[in-house]
Amino acid sequence: MYWPLGWPKELFVGHQDENKSKPRVAIMTAEEMKCIVPNRYHMLFALLGSSSVSIWHSKPCVEILCYKRPAEQVQRQGEFVRAEWRADSSMLACNTTKGFLLLYLLEQDIKGETGLTLYEHRGPRPTNDSQESVPALRLSLKHVVPMPEGMLSLCCVRDELLVTSKDGLLHFFSWENSETERILSIMDIPFAMDLQQSRGSSLDEVRSIKEALFSPYLDGFVVLLSDGRAALVAPSMHGEKFNYSQNYQGIWAPGLSNSTTAAINNKYRLLAFGTADGDCSVFGVDDVTGALVLSHKMILEKKFYPGVKVGPVNNLVWTPDGCALAVTWETGGLAVFSVFGSCLMCTLGGDFGVTAEGLRREASIFTSLCWGTEGYQLWMIMRNKKESEKGLYQLSFIKSALTSNPNSSNHSHVILQAEDRIFFTPHSEERRGTRNQINSVGSKQWTVIQMPCNYLSGNWPIRFSAVDSKGAYVAIAGNFGFAHYSVATKKWKLFGNIMHERDMVVTGGLTWWEDFICVACYNLQESRDEMRIYPRSTNLDNSFAHFRRLRSQILLVNTYQDNLILFCADYKIELFKIEAEKKDGTPTAKLTPLQDIYLARYVAYPSLVVSITMTTLHMDWSGRRQASHKESETLIINVAGRLLILHRTPEEEFSVPPVVLASSVETLWAPPSPRDRRKLHLLDTLWLNCGAAGMRVWLPLFPRNNEKLLSRRIMLPFLSDIYPLAVLFEEAIVLGAANDTMQYPGGQETAGFPFSTLKRTCDIYLHQILRQLLRRNLGQHALALAQTCTSLPYFPHVLELMLHEVLEEEATASEPIPDPLLPTIVKFITEFPQYLQTIVHCARKTEIALWQYLFQSVGKPRDLFEECLENGKLETAATYLIILQNLEKLSVAREDATKLLNLALQKCRWKLAADLTRFLKAIGDGDQCSPSFRHPTLLNANIYPVVPNVKPAATKAVNGVNYARDKYGREKDENQARISDNILPRVPSEAKLTPKHNVGMGRTISSPVNLLTPEKPSGKNGEDAEEEKAFFPDEKSGSGPCSGRSPDSRPSSPDNAEIPAEHYYIETILTRQARKMLEDMRLRDLGQFAAHMQFQLVPFLKREQGRAATVLHPVKALKKLHDDFEWPHPTSSSSVSKRLIKEFPRSLSMQEQGSAAVDPIDQLNRRFEMLSTQQESFQSQQRKIQFEELSIASLQEAHLMPLGNPELQSLAGFSELSEGDSIEDLSMDHNETQGQLSHLVLDAARGPVRTEMQLRYLLELTLESSCHEWSLLISLVLRDAETIQRLITRSNDQVLETLAAVLKAIEKWAGLESQGYRVFVLCIRQQNPNTINKMMNSDSLPDLYQPPSPDSHDLASASPTLTRAQVGSSLRKNSDPFAETRSQMKRSETAPELDEQAGYTDQCSIQ
Repeated sequence: MYWPLGWPKELFVGHQDENKSKPRVAIMTAEEMKCIVPNRYHMLFALLGSSSVSIWHSKPCVEILCYKRPAEQVQRQGEFVRAEWRADSSMLACNTTKGFLLLYLLEQDIKGETGLTLYEHRGPRPTNDSQESVPALRLSLKHVVPMPEGMLSLCCVRDELLVTSKDGLLHFFSWENSETERILSIMDIPFAMDLQQSRGSSLDEVRSIKEALFSPYLDGFVVLLSDGRAALVAPSMHGEKFNYSQNYQGIWAPGLSNSTTAAINNKYRLLAFGTADGDCSVFGVDDVTGALVLSHKMILEKKFYPGVKVGPVNNLVWTPDGCALAVTWETGGLAVFSVFGSCLMCTLGGDFGVTAEGLRREASIFTSLCWGTEGYQLWMIMRNKKESEKGLYQLSFIKSALTSNPNSSNHSHVILQAEDRIFFTPHSEERRGTRNQINSVGSKQWTVIQMPCNYLSGNWPIRFSAVDSKGAYVAIAGNFGFAHYSVATKKWKLFGNIMHERDMVVTGGLTWWEDFICVACYNLQESRDEMRIYPRSTNLDNSFAHFRRLRSQILLVNTYQDNLILFCADYKIELFKIEAEKKDGTPTAKLTPLQDIYLARYVAYPSLVVSITMTTLHMDWSGRRQASHKESETLIINVAGRLLILHRTPEEEFSVPPVVLASSVETLWAPPSPRDRRKLHLLDTLWLNCGAAGMRVWLPLFPRNNEKLLSRRIMLPFLSDIYPLAVLFEEAIVLGAANDTMQYPGGQETAGFPFSTLKRTCDIYLHQILRQLLRRNLGQHALALAQTCTSLPYFPHVLELMLHEVLEEEATASEPIPDPLLPTIVKFITEFPQYLQTIVHCARKTEIALWQYLFQSVGKPRDLFEECLENGKLETAATYLIILQNLEKLSVAREDATKLLNLALQKCRWKLAADLTRFLKAIGDGDQCSPSFRHPTLLNANIYPVVPNVKPAATKAVNGVNYARDKYGREKDENQARISDNILPRVPSEAKLTPKHNVGMGRTISSPVNLLTPEKPSGKNGEDAEEEKAFFPDEKSGSGPCSGRSPDSRPSSPDNAEIPAEHYYIETILTRQARKMLEDMRLRDLGQFAAHMQFQLVPFLKREQGRAATVLHPVKALKKLHDDFEWPHPTSSSSVSKRLIKEFPRSLSMQEQGSAAVDPIDQLNRRFEMLSTQQESFQSQQRKIQFEELSIASLQEAHLMPLGNPELQSLAGFSELSEGDSIEDLSMDHNETQGQLSHLVLDAARGPVRTEMQLRYLLELTLESSCHEWSLLISLVLRDAETIQRLITRSNDQVLETLAAVLKAIEKWAGLESQGYRVFVLCIRQQNPNTINKMMNSDSLPDLYQPPSPDSHDLASASPTLTRAQVGSSLRKNSDPFAETRSQMKRSETAPELDEQAGYTDQCSIQ
């Protein structure tokens, strides 16, 4: 609950000369500092030196006075040892080394009727008319009491001063006259183990009392004897108040024999004793017998602080609110624990024990400690062990708002308060259970709200803070009044009338109810306690508030639904009903009393009540068994760590006496309201934080099928690694905070402390609950609870955590476990579909030595692997391969990986297939004696290689064919390079390896091999031979890729790396899968496959010419492209189609007559070649396009259109032709043909930009690999007339026959189903009357499309079917189709001048 913040601040003790010209001179040196003692309210601090006393003020932190004793007096009476304040801070008592007790009077200097101030506020006066001022105090010696026997300790007991001496006497002095009023000998007090059962006995010999502490809440005082024992001295009649006339009896602290110091917690009635072993034992008082019972021990856990050794405890100091304890040791070190033992910070570990340079730091020694106002500062007299420097330091702390204001709204959020700011992490109720809410849990960002300056100046520090249930508004209260803050607008709202703020003091806290602020305060003007309710939407003014006068002081305030719960100083709980009203349009609230509950019989002191909460729980409110599981309202009261529960009876009254539910409770979280009935297992629980004992959850049990349960609820404990501050019930998450440090090298540390910060923490607790239920044989309830949480995104992680923790505990146990829990956990996990995933993830995060114990319970890993394959969980099956690789032979692992690879390829799991490929290449051939080989090119190459530096083009002849190096360093046919580069940008393909490796099975490869570039088949039946040559070439024949360089080959590897046979085998699998996708016309899947698997498509497509790359069904392939790429079909108006069909014969005849005219398409080709240099930027950009990695989210709905002159636009950019337009001039002017045809096809619906880039990338690959059918089909889909025209113009007769057959099939189908494609094909025919048009009219072309008919099913079976081999032999030759045609083409040497604004640019614009 308390965490340090920032660096310690060093305070200088001394004064300055009157002329202020000389530097400050210290009256009290650092070595003289003995101790620092706060007054009752922690506003004034007395710093005691050897011969001087310094009084300090808390805010501002300044030294008020420094009293220096004369040297003669010090020599005669001795040096100071310790000091003690009077309760009203008017006197200070100090004892000396020579047995003198000095009583000093502390009073304020006055001038006239007002007191003098030492420091005053300068600058503009604050708006609340208050100013920071420090009173001018005066310290004077009043009495000197000699005590020759010597004094050991001082203690203020109400209006008296208790002094213990070495002879075992307790002297009670009066502060006024310094006379001894009573002396009590330790020998006269009988000591026993309790007040009722055991008989007391006196000490056998005189023992000195080295320390005595008084507590009114324990009805006595604590004494520490010289022999190390400790006891509580209280009245002999248990339950009576402390009175000097009573007989006393001592109660031993059991098992304590080496105590060194002690501290009393009045809020929780605890006694803390430091021991010589370095531990801190905390005892509580049994209310029945009065005995001291060991509650817990505050120790440093070995797992967090390994190897840390501490000495005897020398300081124990509780915070003013009793929620934390500061502990120091004589050998050095400081730690802060929560009230029940959670370690919040420690300087013996982490960055506190290591310097920024990584060197071990010596722990600083703390000689004295005390907490500042509200616990926001820790005052320390600290000495550096290494440098032996002592000084006074002040370390700032931040604490949870639950320490002072434990209301229900603060339990839903993590809210921490410093002295002048709020650290806040909101969690909106509206987003609970959503993924955004889950993601915000792991955020490390704090919302820091600074206290307004005009409120801070007179109301420092923050005493109470509260946040509403939605996390939108925060309210704070200081010394006077309060203010609230809007998180959305980041604005504060203060009282407009400063007198309204100064006349009220918040005493019992404040809380939110809807849009109202409920404030428990004391009215200074009328001297009465009130409950006020202010509306948030109006100005802060008493005229808008609702007042309710109460008889006694309000200590706690809380709300639940429409109920307001108050706990007052007269032991009474008052319940009110809140109702919202409107008066004159202004919102206001109304309080209606419901019930008063008196707790005087169950609570010793009102201040012992820590919190009070109302909630609704499903439980039996009566003592007898009920047939139904009812929901009833419940009051939960935390009294000094014990939970008392009061249930509401059917008569709408809360039953008394209460029931004790738990003990040692620091914080509780009640379930929210309203709640989801489907998640009652989580939302009907009660969460408890018990400090070092961990957390506890009071879980409901819903019986099924007449199940008989002894109780409808069960308390489940479990440990947590974080300190909880909030519980998200629906998300099953605990939120907290922890101390974090930052090292700054270069001497930026203060007193050996690193810079302290605060970090948010969170923890999942669901697996802890499930584990506890299964341990108690409540598997059905655990299953019902887990089924309500399966929607949580981290539910698989919950199962994994549960399995992992049990496995680690049982597998590493030193002794056999008689009843192991692991089989039960495994059986439970099998009820969920994440079973297989949980097992393998747990195994991979566990040491291999523990696998045997795990798989004895879950089964053989290979059986689990096969089960994953049967269920289609391929990713999970891939995870099992690592386990199989370690437990099975490598040959078995390779076999399983190959099986999984085939399934992944069939299911199109490309990323998984790529990982499996790398895995197969990494594990080798299965022989553990052979070195494993991972070729860096295959495993680490990019999907699209980086373009190397451009080299000068070079040409050489190989086998009579001219090859030229392109800009990527590849060799290619000179003629084909010129044509393909003019059609579209190219992407390099690379698959050249230089193997020289013994691949096993007696085969050795020592010559360069191109894995992907094929040797051309020798005949129709050479498919298998070609594949064999591509992967295992014949060295002796000298044929194949080894005999010469193929167009896509790469230079040999300089190191002649050896390639294992597994690489060839993997390439065979990939080639087979690519061929299958190509046969099925799945071009998009083929592109994705190539991108993920680094598969070179160009060499593959070249090998498949005449085989799988042949399109047997063009119409089906075209439809498949549209469906796979989700590309819309072209559309056209019916009138346009009719007019075009009517004018088509006339257009053809006029083109034949005007054949001598300049061909406009040829003109376009010339201009395109002239503009090729302008396409560099677009080409380089398009080469980087990838199928899966391309991300153009902002352009998803945009259309990609070529720029340039309208008469050069492709058919992809055609616009709609209205019904009234004419196409009479369509065939009249050849120069305007392309521009007029732009009105024939509609382009209102095109695919997204990303899809178009994918299609154009595939178009480039098919053009480069001479797959003309696919190039034509993709160009048709894109409506790219330029590409189609260039393809037709530069093709030989065999290719033209193939294209004509495809276009004829498309035209035949389009006449029935697609008018847009019909118009498009007619345009193509019109532009090519002597080539494509004539061939399409020929009867010798094969019919690749049969239109559907009523008897299509019968006709389909009887119609002849062309085989792939027949089509390939009749329409295609494997030679270069462009070489013949290009030599015969004669182009006009003269061309019209190209206008600067005309021409084709291969760039894209977003329309």
